[in-house]
Amino acid sequence: MNTDLTHAVRIAEEDAGVIYLAVNIFNWKCYIGWTLDFKRRKAEHLVRNDGTHFHNAIQYWGTGAFLWVILSDGIPLEEFPQHEQEARLKTAPTE
Repeated sequence: MNTDLTHAVRIAEEDAGVIYLAVNIFNWKCYIGWTLDFKRRKAEHLVRNDGTHFHNAIQYWGTGAFLWVILSDGIPLEEFPQHEQEARLKTAPTE
C-alpha cells in the first residue's frame, strides 16, 4: 500500500470522533458531548468532580445511573459543533 495514502488515512482516523449521549436512567436528564476518544472521555467523566451539573449528577446518582450512547461516529473534527448542535436539538424536551 502507498505509504502516503496510509499516512493520510491514519490522520483522518485520528481527526474523526463521536458525538455521544449520557442519559440518567432515573430522571431522563441528558448530557451530549463530543470527543476523539470515547473510552477515554467516558472514563474522565466518571472520575471527574469539577462542580459541573453533569459531574455532580454522576457523583450523586452513581456511575451506574447513566446509559451511554454513541449518536454519530466518524465525524471530522471541524464538523463537531454542527453535529453536536443537531444532536441537542433532536434530544431537547418537547412540551
